[in-house]
Parts: sequence; C-alpha cells; structure tokens
Amino acid sequence: MANMAAKIFAASLDEHGVKYQYANDEESVMHVGWKVEGTNLDLFFKFSDDNEDVQVFGRFLNVPEDKTEKMYKACNECNCRFRWAKFTVVDGKISVESDAIIQLDSCAEEVTGYMIRLTKIVEAAYPVFMKAMWA
Repeated sequence: MANMAAKIFAASLDEHGVKYQYANDEESVMHVGWKVEGTNLDLFFKFSDDNEDVQVFGRFLNVPEDKTEKMYKACNECNCRFRWAKFTVVDGKISVESDAIIQLDSCAEEVTGYMIRLTKIVEAAYPVFMKAMWA
C-alpha cells in the first residue's frame, strides 16, 4: 500500500493527466517519464516511510565508456552551476538527484515543484553534456 505522501502526489498527477507507475511493491517509489530536449528523463520519487521527505532522482543520457572522463568534468561543471541538483555518472548513464523535505498538507505542490525544477535543470544542463560528448 502506498504511503500517504505518495498517494497524495499520485492523486495530483492523476488530476493533471500525468502518467506514472509505482516502481516497487510498497508503492513508495514512483516513476514519471518526461521527454526533454534531445533525450528522455526517467524520474523516480522515493518517499520516506515517515512522509517527511522525498528523494527525486533520474537518469537521462547514456555515456560511452570512452567519454566517461569527459562526463565527470561535465558533472562537476553542472554541480557548480545548479545548486538544486547533483549530477553523477552511474552505471554508464548521467544521473541527477535532489532531496526535499515535505509536509503532507502541501506535498503535492512541493513534489510537483521539485519535479518541474529538476526537469528544467536537466534541460539547461543537457547542452553541457552534449558539448562534452562531442568535443
């Protein structure tokens, strides 16, 4: 059974026609896919058992093995530029993540805000990674 914060966020997504799915049996991790310029962003929302915080993380770009070093430098550049997100190379993909403290009475708006913010950050960071990929 989904925790309360996940239920509230799911109801908000339903209301706005955003497709999602639960990524675990406990229904405390949700997946939402977005198309951003040039790539797909798979965002996951991991709600804590106490409904007081959420981890938002996603992966959006495959990294060829010979480009890994350049991607580390691009991650560092983006980590310095975007304070609300952390970029890393995980299992051959560029990963982005952020954590948020939430409150049940406003979590739908808060988590939606983080989702939009992280998506916009990925859109703004994507050219940095493309430049590193093709330079």
